[in-house]
Amino acid sequence: MTDILILPVNTAVRRLPEEVLAHISEKHGKHREESFAAYEALFRLSLSFHFSKSNCRLPYIEYDQHGRPYFPEFPSASFSLSHTDGMAAAVMSDEEDVGIDIERICPEKLDSYRLIAQSRFFACEQQMILENRGSALEEIKSFLSIWTLKEAAAKVLQKPVLSLNSTAFSPDITFTTAIHDENYVVSVVRKKRI
Repeated sequence: MTDILILPVNTAVRRLPEEVLAHISEKHGKHREESFAAYEALFRLSLSFHFSKSNCRLPYIEYDQHGRPYFPEFPSASFSLSHTDGMAAAVMSDEEDVGIDIERICPEKLDSYRLIAQSRFFACEQQMILENRGSALEEIKSFLSIWTLKEAAAKVLQKPVLSLNSTAFSPDITFTTAIHDENYVVSVVRKKRI
C-alpha cells in the first residue's frame, strides 16, 4: 500500500507536542524550526496513517550506504518528505520505493525558471515546456512538473537531480504529477522492487 499526505505546514506543526517543538527549535534553530517541525509531523502522521497506529512514537531511523533513511523496525517501508512555502508532503509505501517533491507555483519566478530550464534541462524537456507554452502560468506548471518529477525520481534512484532525464525512465518506474490546491505542483515517483 502507498499513502500520500499533503498538508499545510502550520496544520502539520500544530499536531506536535510542545516538548517536540522545543527540542526541534533547540536542535535546529528558530530559523529552520518550521521545516523540521513539518518533517517531524509528517513522519508521525504517515506512520500512524500507514501502520494504523495512534499516538505512535517515531521509530528509530538508520541510514543506508547511500545516506537514505529507513526504519529498521519496518524494513519494507519506503518514505519520502518534501516541503515548500507553507505546504508539506509525504509518501510512504511498504511495496515499492517512493519519492515525492512539492513546489509552489510562483509567477514572479518565471525568468528564473526559464534560466534553469535552459541551463539544466535536457533538450527534450525544454521542448516539452515550449509545447505547453500557452500562457506564463502554463509554462510555469510545465517547468515545475518536470522539476518536481526529477526531484522525486532523484530520491528514489539515489542519483543527482541534474543527471536525470524525466522522459527516459525505465518501465519499473511510474510517476504522477498533479496540481494541488491550485498553487502547488506535486510529483510522486514509484519504483517496483525486484
